[in-house]
Amino acid sequence: MITIKTLKELLPLQKDLFHIPFYLYDANQCIKKAEPFPLSVPYMEACLPAFSSTSGKPSYYFSKDLLLYGSVPVSDTNCTLIVGPARASALTAANIHNILISSYPYVKPDQADELTHYLNNCAIISFEMFLPILCSLHGFINDEIISPEDLLGNASEANESILHQMIETDKSHTYEEQPRHSSIDFEARIMFYVSQGMVDKFHTLPSYHHEMGSLAHTSLRHYQNALIILNTLSQRAAILGGLNPETAYQLGEIYIQKIEACKNINDVMALNKDYAICMDYCERVAAIRYPKTNNAKINAAMHYIQENYTRHLSVSEIAEEVGLSPEYLSSQFHKLTGTTLPSYITKRKIAEAKNLLRFTNMSLAEISEYLSFSSQSYFQSVFKKETGDTPNEYRRLNKLLVVK
Repeated sequence: MITIKTLKELLPLQKDLFHIPFYLYDANQCIKKAEPFPLSVPYMEACLPAFSSTSGKPSYYFSKDLLLYGSVPVSDTNCTLIVGPARASALTAANIHNILISSYPYVKPDQADELTHYLNNCAIISFEMFLPILCSLHGFINDEIISPEDLLGNASEANESILHQMIETDKSHTYEEQPRHSSIDFEARIMFYVSQGMVDKFHTLPSYHHEMGSLAHTSLRHYQNALIILNTLSQRAAILGGLNPETAYQLGEIYIQKIEACKNINDVMALNKDYAICMDYCERVAAIRYPKTNNAKINAAMHYIQENYTRHLSVSEIAEEVGLSPEYLSSQFHKLTGTTLPSYITKRKIAEAKNLLRFTNMSLAEISEYLSFSSQSYFQSVFKKETGDTPNEYRRLNKLLVVK
């Protein structure tokens, strides 16, 4: 039989393999935990009463809010391995609300965001896949083979209720209108940033896994499919941004091959760490829209503009920054880039104005002030000249969501 020391060392590996939490309890005291997203609040204390069975066999619990839990007692000890939560499907706002209420007083209202982040970082695993995980762990820990059918038989009186719950869950997530605002907004931002070559904007995106519903029956396949969708969105946005379609398609095929080669969820996450795939497409578009030159001083001027374009920038200020005379900087900048310095600055400002019009509720006056235009009317005039639309027309045509 496995030792407790070995079992403790096993938990982080299991967490990496399935991307769900694992907890080892000695009686009611947690002696080891491995979580995809570290949780500081005692949420699991609210879940322990569901595992009060003394049968010595694995057991499971499928909550009404689509969370799966399992327990595997460690023979001849007081220890129990708690597996989960795993999500049977994407969690709605109503699910999260119910979970928070049922977790009180272990989880306080001001800890709701942390618990929500924790739950949304737990993998989606179907009930049919969750049971074999428990059976495999039981066999490894207790040297006893048990089948999913045997596990279901241990709770035969609950089978009909669980089956009904699973059917109702499928119905609600298939037929009811579920809010996908965060996913739509996230995808729209990705496509806009890539198409505009706005590399710096990816640093402002949250690191959580945005919800796309359930895309497969296994957690690994779900995350692979989600990343393939993200790759496709980035590919299409890059083509809109000016990247050669053949280059974009070849790049997309390379990334799909890499995604399919991933052996576990951690491999998938590592492949797109810090939005690496999206950044690759975005950097290629940026190289087309804002090409570097073979002149270090001109490149330095371009970098300074990128870092300060929201301010009022003068040619004299930029020239002083890079150590050139205003006249020489202007002539060389135009010669090497094909555009004037003021036009280049305006191009940067208008790209940011598009971003703010699409994804914020900032007024035209606020955007004009933020980008240091001399007046709102001048901002509107420049925007119309650069895009062909007034700011209000652009917002009406392109704004998908009202961002609270």
